[in-house]
Amino acid sequence: MLSWPTGVFLTAALMLPIANRAPEALASTDAAGGVSVAEYDLGDSAFEHEDLSGPVELRATVHYPTDLAAGPFPVVFMVHGLWTSCADAAAQAAFDGALAERGITERDLYSGVTGPSDEAPDEIFELLSPMAQWPCPDGVPAMRSDRGYGYLAEELGAHGIVVVSISADGLNSLGVAGGPRARVALLNEHVRMWSELATGSGPLVDAVVDQAGTAVGTNVGAALDLSRVGTLGHSRGADAVMTQASVAHLPEIPEGVTVRAVVGLGTPFPNIGVSEDLDQYAPAPDIPFVTMYGTCDRGGFAGSSEADYIFEEAATRNEATIRNVRLPGGNHNFFNTIWSPEGGVPGAYDDEARFGTPAADGYCTSVVDGATAEDVRLTEAEQRTMTTEYVVAFFDRYLNDVEANDALLDGQAPLAGVPVQPEVQVDVPA
Repeated sequence: MLSWPTGVFLTAALMLPIANRAPEALASTDAAGGVSVAEYDLGDSAFEHEDLSGPVELRATVHYPTDLAAGPFPVVFMVHGLWTSCADAAAQAAFDGALAERGITERDLYSGVTGPSDEAPDEIFELLSPMAQWPCPDGVPAMRSDRGYGYLAEELGAHGIVVVSISADGLNSLGVAGGPRARVALLNEHVRMWSELATGSGPLVDAVVDQAGTAVGTNVGAALDLSRVGTLGHSRGADAVMTQASVAHLPEIPEGVTVRAVVGLGTPFPNIGVSEDLDQYAPAPDIPFVTMYGTCDRGGFAGSSEADYIFEEAATRNEATIRNVRLPGGNHNFFNTIWSPEGGVPGAYDDEARFGTPAADGYCTSVVDGATAEDVRLTEAEQRTMTTEYVVAFFDRYLNDVEANDALLDGQAPLAGVPVQPEVQVDVPA
């Protein structure tokens, strides 16, 4: 079992102090001409799976380099986690009103992740039930959690990477136990459609439209290099991308698509209901991956032993360099703008404020096992700055072959413009 250093960088062979010097510029293969945004929507009932109680949507948000002639470009597929399905403002207002009427806060309402306290009867939670329907009621928009990583997709696009962030709103409502198998299958269905689009065929030819309503699918598809694919998941989406890239599930990925790098944000404990076999839930030994989480995460797991689990288990057999990154003072929901309070979307909340142990103003209580000190809380913007700089460097390294950022990825060079540096654990194969 690997141990975490304190203020140091760990490899399989040596421990070095983190460099105490000015942040270096992030090396990249920048895309000239900016980044464009498109979407596709094949309807609320376009996808079915045996683990779903009904059909769900096939839709996604796409960021791509505007100058497609500069391609071919690698692709990153993103998938979000378990969240409410519908942005029902009336349901949220009723919930907030019930709390105010009783004179209690959200922290009062929750005794922890297991359920309501004696002071908070179940009927208050029932007020939020309209947000968990699928399809959403007339006049109520879908949550569109896929749009919550736009800050990250924009920067990846600027580095010459096409990003497809898929929606799983319906799956979150109709999936059994969060729909782990269905989430992997949904991800693979989107990958399959893009593999068809790369040949100029399939349903996305006319479905991918830019912000002016112009069909751009054929042009974007022709600029793809599907031999350079990365995946990123958040929360139960991280569970999905880890599982998709596992030895057991790699054969399910469409032919001609090669997954070269995987990122998990707020990666939860593997869905052991699927399998306890490492080959079922961790990326194959030759695929580089990084797991990243905030030390004050109250939405993904109960403690750091769960958050570190996949990294520590995979380190027993990895053939590629793998990394585990802690963001001191970060939480679970701030990775996604839709889930975060500043986004103003119904259902958004600060998971540390709702579920965490009370701490002094500006601080949070760490979930790191054995921790005794409180961490300075990251703001939404600070957490996303750290996430963006590290994740872009990671995908640039493994999809664009940019080796100049290795020191940053390994914790030997600091990130720029952030109040605290991440704690990076690295395992390099012998």
